[in-house]
Amino acid sequence: MDRLKTSLSYLFIFLLVGFICGVVIKYFIPGLDVNPALHSGLFAINLIGFLIILGFYNSSKYKGIGFVFLGLIIFKFFAVAYLFYRFRTDFSDHILVYFILYWIYMMTDMLLVIKLIKKQD
Repeated sequence: MDRLKTSLSYLFIFLLVGFICGVVIKYFIPGLDVNPALHSGLFAINLIGFLIILGFYNSSKYKGIGFVFLGLIIFKFFAVAYLFYRFRTDFSDHILVYFILYWIYMMTDMLLVIKLIKKQD
């Protein structure tokens, strides 16, 4: 039960970070026309990876979520490369914004995974 409570609280933190990024871009920086599909895609890629890590954390059989995280980084790299190729015109207009968003999501993901690894040992 403790693992499920931890997982849900970390998932809430991750979703809260995504919500805050979306609200800040939409309402507090009105001159910035960020493509919502690309922003949603960046968030979805990181959310899928984080949900997979939480699934491995909740299963008590496997203790190597750090290795799963490293494998998912490769998946995320290719998925983001596809998104940037697919939306290259939007990406080239606001390159810094998308890299900052991706960095925020990856840093949130990484910090929460590090905390999970420490709790797992």
